[in-house]
Amino acid sequence: IDEKIEVVLNENECIREIVHIGDTVWISLSKSTKLVVVATNTKRVLRVISLKGYLLRTGLRHGLDLQQSDLYITTLFYDGALVWVGTNIGVVLAIRFPVESVGGEEGDA
Repeated sequence: IDEKIEVVLNENECIREIVHIGDTVWISLSKSTKLVVVATNTKRVLRVISLKGYLLRTGLRHGLDLQQSDLYITTLFYDGALVWVGTNIGVVLAIRFPVESVGGEEGDA
């Protein structure tokens, strides 16, 4: 092991998926609405993006009575311009890359 990078934010979260994008790595956590963005050159966490608020509002608009524990990211895909984020409630989000164009740390997208 060359280096260890700790991105798991609490004891209930573990890494679900990792996608390499440009000079970053996007990490989704299991049973979580958080994306962790890490710089590949410095191994620093650049940003933690929470999609919780957006997903709760979307669920309410569709008549779903959701709790935070009901929401999580299921998959990530990068197509060269957008990061596609699939969720367990059937909502797919497209986030423009680079990461600077996305909401702030721990903020809702």
